[in-house]
Amino acid sequence: MCLIDRIAREEALMEMEGMTITYVALGSEWRQFGHPRKRRPLESVILDQRVSEGVLEDVKDFISSPEWYMNRGMCVQFEL
Repeated sequence: MCLIDRIAREEALMEMEGMTITYVALGSEWRQFGHPRKRRPLESVILDQRVSEGVLEDVKDFISSPEWYMNRGMCVQFEL
């Protein structure tokens, strides 16, 4: 990758830092859906307490086991 491409990529990534990006599956690939949005505090999501705890536990499991996903050819990127 040439220097100008690297600089442009870094600047684009900095603009999206702290943002949530949604992707949709189109055939065998994933494409960005809509524009990046500011992250929303988990406390602002209204869910039953048990559901909320279950989602949070699933996220923690996901983040703590990247090898499982990589071994199956899945990209591991999850942010809260």
